[in-house]
Amino acid sequence: MIFNEVIGSWECIATLGCISIIPVMLATPAVSANDFGTASFLHSIYAAITAGLFLFIIFNLYSKFKNKDILDVSEFAGGKLTKYLTGFLAIFYLMLSSVVTLSEFNENIRNILFPHAPAAYISSLFVLAIFVGTFVGLKGIIRTSSLIAPVIITGFIAMFISLLGKIDLTNFTPILGNGAKTFFIDGAFRIGRYESFLLILLLGPNIKNLGKTATKSFFMVTFIILISLFLIFGIIPYPSVTENYFALFEVSRLVSYGRFIQRVESIFILVWLVATFIYLSLGVTLIVHIMKKLFNITYYRRLIPSVTILLLSASLLLSSYVDIVNYRRILSVYIAPILIFLYPFIVLLIATIKQKKKIKD
Repeated sequence: MIFNEVIGSWECIATLGCISIIPVMLATPAVSANDFGTASFLHSIYAAITAGLFLFIIFNLYSKFKNKDILDVSEFAGGKLTKYLTGFLAIFYLMLSSVVTLSEFNENIRNILFPHAPAAYISSLFVLAIFVGTFVGLKGIIRTSSLIAPVIITGFIAMFISLLGKIDLTNFTPILGNGAKTFFIDGAFRIGRYESFLLILLLGPNIKNLGKTATKSFFMVTFIILISLFLIFGIIPYPSVTENYFALFEVSRLVSYGRFIQRVESIFILVWLVATFIYLSLGVTLIVHIMKKLFNITYYRRLIPSVTILLLSASLLLSSYVDIVNYRRILSVYIAPILIFLYPFIVLLIATIKQKKKIKD
């Protein structure tokens, strides 16, 4: 285990729900629209089925290794070398996704609220908040998620009800968008939106009722993804959505309940700020805990300043929003499916075969 406290089922579900909205809020809809056109929402259903099947296999294999996280399973499968490889890959992914997310956050917050503020000022202030949040600890971040998740779920349901009349079903036609080959073959492994399940692989031994929690978490994440993309692609027609890198915010600006409840995008911004804080604080905290476990570091909190400074420095290197979107695409389309789904599947399969062989002997 990378830390010693117990995580409740709802705490885990809420945390996955909070961090899963970050890629959906930002460039993911535009990336999906570029690839699948008018079939983007239908493809999200196809991707949910594919991801569900893959996760079912992964967690079915993972259930055979009680009280072991993915690092322990990797060590059982291939020794210390595989354990270090798994740890470094997890750190690489967490750092890369955190850098891209902070860069996206920085550009969007400047466009919406502070158009004349220097990028370094905004990033520095937010990284300072992440620094404080990381010192609170993993349990504290997860408890914050359990408090904010009901607000997010209520907000998505309210947004859906308010905007349902603005949906234009012709935006979803032709139903296969850019063609059957692109939809079924090229899009078969586009499941990077479910990157949040890395959390369960890292914290599996700490989670109560792991199997049921993973199942409920999948439905929570799928609900958020499908509601978001249905609203985005139902309201913003293709190809206009390809030019909007913060589409969910634009959709939220249309929400109103009569004359007295309008401009609710301010609430959306607050939710986005808190969700981004949870996403980045969790990323930094997990990096530090993985390093602690790999190198047996006693005073691991001393790593927090170094990791946060590295995160800030790397995020400021991405000054072009086009480059940031391209990195998000690479992360979602190519890196996440391999590191979060394919690689753990191979490790768990090898470990399962080795375990069965050991029992027979």
